Amino acid sequence: MKEQIPRLLATFVDPFTRYAPTSEVEMSCLLGLLHQMRRIDWSKVPLLTIDSAVSAITYWDSQDLKDFRMVKALAPTETLFPLKADSAMDHAGRISPEGASKLSAAFDDLRAACAEIENLRKLAEVGLNSVLEPVAQKAHGLLRTALAKFTEAKAVLLKAGA
Repeated sequence: MKEQIPRLLATFVDPFTRYAPTSEVEMSCLLGLLHQMRRIDWSKVPLLTIDSAVSAITYWDSQDLKDFRMVKALAPTETLFPLKADSAMDHAGRISPEGASKLSAAFDDLRAACAEIENLRKLAEVGLNSVLEPVAQKAHGLLRTALAKFTEAKAVLLKAGA
């Protein structure tokens, strides 16, 4: 294989990034990554994404969203939403339409929770601390609803054979 690397190096261009590796080391790393990707059990993607979301929700739900100082110091809500949500939905749909539906509903609630947390951040920035509590309660409620729906989706996907 090592003797094939210079030939591959001259012809390979990543179709997504249009990046062409510039050294044998980069090409070797890329080939190793591709080899590892062949070993991935893609049916586990939804389950791993759910676990990631549950972990993030648990952390965010533990934060005191009524405290304007805490709200100002929060990390961006992008850390709350899984990066591979679309991929998880695609794979869940192949495993179980019901599981994909429940997963979609969980992601919808998580998006709504992110929006409420961003609303909290805006309210805290302009000093409207007196109205934080009802918005914080709504955000916590959405986080807990999303958590319950992720748990349901995981159960359905596991039952379907994920």
